[in-house]
Amino acid sequence: MRPLNTKFNFDYRPYVSEIYQSTLTKLKAADIDKEIKEKAIFTMRHIICNFGDELKGDLAVCLPIYVDRLKNEITRLTTVKALMRIAGSPLNIELPILN
Repeated sequence: MRPLNTKFNFDYRPYVSEIYQSTLTKLKAADIDKEIKEKAIFTMRHIICNFGDELKGDLAVCLPIYVDRLKNEITRLTTVKALMRIAGSPLNIELPILN
């Protein structure tokens, strides 16, 4: 998505909120197929890993959903993988849900 280790000229900021909100809608949904839930978790992981520094205020909405997904046996593994990747992001995203 966003190259984190090189300079670039494209201004991605106008699109971050829209991408985040679209994915958040799917992430929040409870009445969708397992595959769509997993893809929403996976996609939000990429968004947070690449744009988390731009979404600091919005993470308070998204991260508790990950906690709920951890409680669900069907989505637990995908969520753990996502949180591991977020925790290892070069943006050093804080995960207050893990405290």
